Parts: sequence; C-alpha cells; structure tokens
Amino acid sequence: MRVFEESTITARGNILSYDDFLPFSDVASSKLSDEIRESLINNARQALHTPFEMLSPIDYLRFYRDGNRSVYEKIFFDRRNAVFTLLFGEYAENKGHFSDKLAEGVWHILEETTWIVPAHMKTLNKENYGLCDEYEGKVENLDLFSASTGALLAVVYYFGKAALDSVTPVISKRIIYELRKRIFTPFSKNPDLWWKGEKRFPVNNWNPWIISNVLTAAAFCVTDLTEREEIAEKAMRYLDNFTAGYAPDGGCDEGPNYWSVAGGSLFDCFEILYDMSAGKVDVFSVPLVKKIFEYIMNAHISGNHFLPFADTHLSLSASYPMIARCGKRIGSRELYAFGCMGCKNTDLSVLGGSCPYRSIKQLFFIKDETQAYKPRKSIFFNDLCVFAFREHEIEGKGLYLAGKGGHNNESHNHNDVGNFVVYSDAEPLIIDVGVGTYSKETFSENRYKIWTMQSSYHNLPEINGISQKEGRQFCATNTFYDEEKQTIRFELTRAYPRQSMLKSFVRTASLSGKTVFVCDEILLEGKGKISFCLMTCDKPQITDASSLSLCLGRTLSFPPVLLPEIEEIPLLDDGLRRDWKRDKLFRIILTEENTPGGKYVFVIK
Repeated sequence: MRVFEESTITARGNILSYDDFLPFSDVASSKLSDEIRESLINNARQALHTPFEMLSPIDYLRFYRDGNRSVYEKIFFDRRNAVFTLLFGEYAENKGHFSDKLAEGVWHILEETTWIVPAHMKTLNKENYGLCDEYEGKVENLDLFSASTGALLAVVYYFGKAALDSVTPVISKRIIYELRKRIFTPFSKNPDLWWKGEKRFPVNNWNPWIISNVLTAAAFCVTDLTEREEIAEKAMRYLDNFTAGYAPDGGCDEGPNYWSVAGGSLFDCFEILYDMSAGKVDVFSVPLVKKIFEYIMNAHISGNHFLPFADTHLSLSASYPMIARCGKRIGSRELYAFGCMGCKNTDLSVLGGSCPYRSIKQLFFIKDETQAYKPRKSIFFNDLCVFAFREHEIEGKGLYLAGKGGHNNESHNHNDVGNFVVYSDAEPLIIDVGVGTYSKETFSENRYKIWTMQSSYHNLPEINGISQKEGRQFCATNTFYDEEKQTIRFELTRAYPRQSMLKSFVRTASLSGKTVFVCDEILLEGKGKISFCLMTCDKPQITDASSLSLCLGRTLSFPPVLLPEIEEIPLLDDGLRRDWKRDKLFRIILTEENTPGGKYVFVIK
C-alpha cells in the first residue's frame, strides 16, 4: 500500500514555516524534569573530560583490506554520541560550561572528508578505492550514518546555536553549508540512490531510517518554506515505496532488531511530518500502519528477548518511549501499555545519535506506570509466516514456542525456513544463535559461508548431508495454522535443493499444555541419511537411547532410531560471545542412516 498516495495527502500547502514549527507540540510540557536535567548535566560532565579520538584513514581502509568495520565505526559513533551528550548538557544547564567542548566535537565532524562509513562506501560508489573520492566539493551519496550525522548537526544548530556562537559564529554557518552539500543536495538531486525505491523495489530499513533523519535536518534547519515542502513531498513519495513492500500483516522480514529503524523509523517519519504540518499530514489511522507498528509488540518474548529471526541478537534494547508514543498516536491501548511496561526500566536521559528526533522526544516523555500489559497467547503473521505460542498469558512464565516458514530471500536473510525456538520461563532453551559482528563478508556473496547463516545451525535437518540454500525459490508451502490448538504445519520440501534427494518434508509444531511437540514427516527418494540439528546454549546430557537432559530442568525425547551426538561449537566471534556470555554453544545431532525416512516426533517438557 502507498500510504500517502492512497490517503490523498500532500505536503503542498500543509507544511508550517520554520518559525511556526514546534517540535514539542504533542508533549504535556516542553520543560525538562529536574531528574532528566540533572542526568543530562552529569552525562555531559563525563564527556567533557573525554578526549575526541582521531579518525584514521588506515582504519577506514581496513574494511577494504580485511573486512573489519568496527574499529573505525567505534570512534565515529563515539564522537557523535559525545556531541549529542554535550549539546543537551549545555541545553539543560545553560551556563556555557560545555560550549568549547561541544564546538570542538562539532568541528571535528564538519572536517571529516565523508560522513559515510566504510562498509557503505562500496555499495554507493561505482568504484571502490577503499577511501572516499568525493573531495571536489560535490557529494552525490547519502547513507544511513551520513543522514544521522546531518540530523545530529541540525539538532545542534537548533538547540545549541547560541552556545556555538559564543565560541565562534563560523561553526553555525558551516553546519548549514555542510547540510546543504552532504544531505539536502543528494537527497533532492540524486535519483540513483537505491534506498529511495524509485529504481529498486522493495527497499529495506535504509529508506525510513535515512528519510527520518533528512526530515529532522529539514525541520530544524531549512528556513525556506518552498524547500521545506519539496523535501517533505519527496520524503512522502519515497516512504510510499517502503510501505508498498509491506504485506497486510505488517510483519517485518528484517526481524525485531531492525524493526527499530524500519517500522520504528517509519513512525519517526510520520511523527516529524505530523509536527511539521501541525497535524495536517496524518496517516496514523491507516490500518496497515497500525499493523506495522504493532509488530514489535507481537514479536516480544519476555524482558529483552524478542523473536530471534533474521539478523537479531539474543537481547535487544527496544526504544520503549517511542513505542508508547506510537501506541498513543495510532490509538492502540495494547501497544501503549506494552511501551509503558518497557519504560519502567528505561533511562530517558540516554541519547541515541542514530535517531536524534526520537531521542529528543524521549527527554520529554512522561512515564505512565498505571498501564498493565498482557501478551497474547498465540501470534501468527500470515504473510511473513511467523508464529508464536505461549503456555500462559503471563509474560515470562512457562514454555514459549516460536518459528517461521517464509523463504530464503528475506531481508537480512538466514537460511532458516522451518526453524523454531523454545524458551522456558523466559530463558532460551532451543535457540537461534543470531548474528555475529558485521564484517565485509556479512553482506557479500560469501554470506552463507558464515555458519550462523546456515540451516544446519537453525534447528533444521540435513538431508543426505545437504542443507537449505539461499533464494526465494527455497521456501515453505501449504502452511496451516490453528490458533485454538496452538499448532502450525509447514511443508518444507521446497526449502531444500533437489540434490538432497528429498521427496517430501512436513513439519508440525505445537504447544499442548506444558509440552512442545515437533513432528517431522520426511520421505526420501530411495534410502539416505537424515541428521536433525538442534542448537542449545548449555551442554545437554544423553540420559538414554531416546532422551536428553536439557538446561532449566527440561528434557528432550526423540525416536530411538536416531543416534544422538553432542557437538561443541566454539564462539570465535566477539559479538556472539557478548550476546551469549560464554565462549561456546552446543549442537545436538540426531542421525538415522540408510533410511527412506519416516515420522519423527520430538517432545520437550
């Protein structure tokens, strides 16, 4: 659905002038609370005594040379986060204590040859030199973090111009110059930027994430009304390209980790446009919009655990104040209550530089602890083909079973059609490992050489030693869902290549009372080898010929025709070790050889 086009809403004649724009029109008070004010000042005091590290061209080249992107990015993001912290420390205190340090940080950013990170330089430039070659005054490219940098500097200009001018007025003038060169010109003049969706469809989180930050920069720094309208109008057209890629269930195939900057950034865009137009640009009542925004609530397991599919981590820090505001905007009491629940443990003074407008709104958010949230027992995204069943309607109690069908060409795809996970009292039992530290290989032709992307490490069988392959043609079919019986069935035959000699494969998963059942009905063309693979975070113990002792007091029963083996998987990736807080995981391998297949029932209780 093209949300703006089908709602016949335009920016022309509806955008406020720069002087009339109020970023806090929807908050009860535009004054910071004493608690937030004190926290902002204390955070800025810490940043005041932390030196700015230099960005090295050799660190930038590392992505080109050895695939490392994290060394450069750490300094890059630390610099921006420090500027954001110093800005609102000065805004809160208003005594000039942080002005020099703020000016120093802003000047460092203004002097950077490029605001595009090395991992994105390759995808934007036709030739890859390892370093940015846009040094002749013209910038054509605009990526995620050049856009967020532009938004940050626009916020600095709007809230900190007086502080900067007390040091020197040159910096404020330079901000406006650099925003025009690096943000507004490529946004308005370069039709070839793929994330706009004009020449490539569908588009992913890049679209709303970048647009939310371009709109932020325009809202805070563009003074010409005609230009404000033009930027808003283009933004609305490009956002329509994003929503047109969504199915009616509103499911995010990028997973919960990226929803924050996919559906979440879409909300930011809608909110900025609403604020820029005094509510005249309003699409919050569109049914698809509600589905997109409620996805994150329905993808929640317990605490910081969300559905672990696609490039997702074991634990996520969701932007609960944004989610609560989102629930209020769309009139979803359930989503509002979910957001308020998460806000109880959220420090509202912690600023995130990748979505500055969202962070500013968060500073003025008033926690509402009167809300009670009760999760649904059964969830099914019909188009995305993702399900979740709870034993209880009480979060974090009992068994939780979730899984997916879909296909192997999803955004941030893992080869995992038919994958399932089990949690016990909110703790992972049968796990999805998630994604490790991003490197050059992660988004290259070598992606599926990374073991965390392979179906053999996603609670799926190898058939004659062959796992699933990438591509949309490798998919689940004939899905059947029974909400009342908490049962789902996928046909997974087409998820495997023909050389596997797989004739048919139907997986049925259900949560019945206090027990999880997974039934695999597999037939081969002739006789062969079937190895069922299940991932766990703690080492299982083989108790007898048909059962294993799992962690958390749970057991796994399996057909006695299967020979069990426990494989230790060392975690060599820093990100995975941080996520799982251990240096190894385990894979259960249950094998039958020289078999035509059969019916295999696995029971977890």
